[in-house]
Amino acid sequence: ARLVGVRHEGTYRYYLTNLGDEVTPEQVATLYRVRWEIELENKVNKSNFNIDGIRARNAHVVRALVHASIAASIIACVLTHTHRLAQKPPPRRGTVRTTPPIHVHSLARAMVVAADKIAGAMELVGDAAAGTWDSIAEHLLWRAVDPNWRHRPSVMDQLRGWAVHPAPSRGGGRKPARIAK
Repeated sequence: ARLVGVRHEGTYRYYLTNLGDEVTPEQVATLYRVRWEIELENKVNKSNFNIDGIRARNAHVVRALVHASIAASIIACVLTHTHRLAQKPPPRRGTVRTTPPIHVHSLARAMVVAADKIAGAMELVGDAAAGTWDSIAEHLLWRAVDPNWRHRPSVMDQLRGWAVHPAPSRGGGRKPARIAK
């Protein structure tokens, strides 16, 4: 094993690795950051789809709930990844992103909240189904925006070449929904 230190934002970060000397300290730090993204994706199962909170006693029920949780997590990850692929990559390295990416945890939370609507939409057919699915997709997309996209792009976005965007002035951002009286 070897210990490498990489200077990041004025301070050193240290990594213990078993990678050979041909891998530079900067590459070790990048690989660790990508691995951390994978760990965050695993967190989707626990924090949003309650895979660690299953209280069933029947093995068949537990298996079904675990599979449902993993399937929902996969769907959230695939939708997030597909959305990011559909967005054009930066024309040149260091370009500032002007449209927000979606965040898998925000999407997962929105999917949990919309679960009843999604289940109801599965029973619809024809124009009613299409309209309902469009409405659900629009709501999920709106709720799934990465809240940190301007000042802290994801590791994957940084590796793709997106730059950190200056933070908006206070009072900016999404306005709260108004409730009709």
